[in-house]
Amino acid sequence: MAQTGLFNRLKRMPAQQVIGIAAGIGLAIFVVWNVLLGGAALFASLIGLQVDYPGLLEGCSSAAAFALTVGGGIVVLVQVNEAVDSRNLEVFSAVFQRMMSDEEIKARRWIYQNLPEDPKEGLRMLREEDLANEARRENGEEVNEKETGRYKVKLILNSFDYLGFLVEQNWVTEEAMESVIGWVSPMVSKVWKRLGPYIEYEASPERRDDPDFYRSARYLASLCDEWQREHTTIGEYRFLEDAL
Repeated sequence: MAQTGLFNRLKRMPAQQVIGIAAGIGLAIFVVWNVLLGGAALFASLIGLQVDYPGLLEGCSSAAAFALTVGGGIVVLVQVNEAVDSRNLEVFSAVFQRMMSDEEIKARRWIYQNLPEDPKEGLRMLREEDLANEARRENGEEVNEKETGRYKVKLILNSFDYLGFLVEQNWVTEEAMESVIGWVSPMVSKVWKRLGPYIEYEASPERRDDPDFYRSARYLASLCDEWQREHTTIGEYRFLEDAL
């Protein structure tokens, strides 16, 4: 944590100041190294030992090289840390744009309000809607696929699967991912109360017999449920028809 705090302070500084600090640290190392070398040479001469001046000069050169390496390393570490933060920000932005789009908000609301708790009943409802839409198409009517229940359900599942995949790949730091999970966990856990039984039913031997069906989405839901248990006191979610 102290290391993270140091990097955060360095990142907030102007580039010139970071370079100045790196140069100052390098200079300090160079001075201390040479003071120690000089002290050792002086002590050797006092007790009558022969001083190796070529070796002393080589030691000064080594001190300079080491000081430059340390100073340059600090600058490189700050740049690497900034690159990691930039990648974290890209993931945050992608998640926000995807999950907070009007289309996804409407889809989650539809799931809250219209999808039955019983997977068999819900799948039957979606199938009946599909058949009704097929009949409408055959009659020359236009059907907006984005307004169908199946589209809304698949939209949310694919979104959760996408985020779950990002989490599994460890493409962002653990600290950043903890923040992401904390932010998305309320919406994910609430929707999963409805969708979770559907996925388990579809993955069961009775249906697809596919343990990996929406595996990443299920993993994300488990992380969000765990986060909710550890950080909140929410019991049962309420699905209100007239909520904001």
